[in-house]
Amino acid sequence: MKENQKKRMNKNTILFAVILLCLAALIYLSLGGQGMPHPSGLPLDAGARPAAERAAAPDFTLADLEGKKLTLSELRGKVVVLNFWTTTCGPCVAEMPSLDRLYATFSEQPFKVVAVTLDAGRRAERTVNRLELNFPVVFDHSGRVADRYQVRGTPTSFIIDKQGMVVERANGPVAWDEPAVARYLMDLIHE
Repeated sequence: MKENQKKRMNKNTILFAVILLCLAALIYLSLGGQGMPHPSGLPLDAGARPAAERAAAPDFTLADLEGKKLTLSELRGKVVVLNFWTTTCGPCVAEMPSLDRLYATFSEQPFKVVAVTLDAGRRAERTVNRLELNFPVVFDHSGRVADRYQVRGTPTSFIIDKQGMVVERANGPVAWDEPAVARYLMDLIHE
C-alpha cells in the first residue's frame, strides 16, 4: 500500500511541476519572450528602437462610427498610438480612459490615438459613447487590418513614429497615463 501511495505522490509531483513549467512558458511567451515589462506595459527602459530596426506600419483605411474614413498614411508627420481592442475584453475597456487622457495631454502636439475595434457596430458604439472617448475609433469588421498587424489577442497596441514606422508593440494593457510613457512619446515627437 505504501508503495502505491509513493508512486501516486511522485506522479502528482511530476504533474504539478509540468503544469508550473507550462504556466511559466505561457507567461514568458505572452510577454513576447522579453522578460518582465516596464510597469506601464511598454518596454521603455531600452528607449525607442533605432530607426534602422523599424518596420513600415501597414497602411489601411477604415470607417469610424459616423462612416467617416480614416487612412493611417494621412497621419504621417504625427506620432500615432494604434490600439486594437474589443468590447468583450475587460482589459481593453479598462485601458480606454487612460488612452483618452493621453490623447488630451498631447492634443497640442503632432500626435494621434486611433482605436481599431474588432466588434460589430452597435456594441462598440454603446461602449464608445459610455466612455465618452474623444479619439477616433474605427471598425475592422473583417479582421483584415488586425491580420496585417499580426494581432493575436487584445488589447494590442503599436506606437508609430512620424515617418509611419512601427517603433513599439505592446501585447496586453498599457498604463498610458504613466509619466514614463509621456516622456517616451515626447522623445518620439521631437525626433
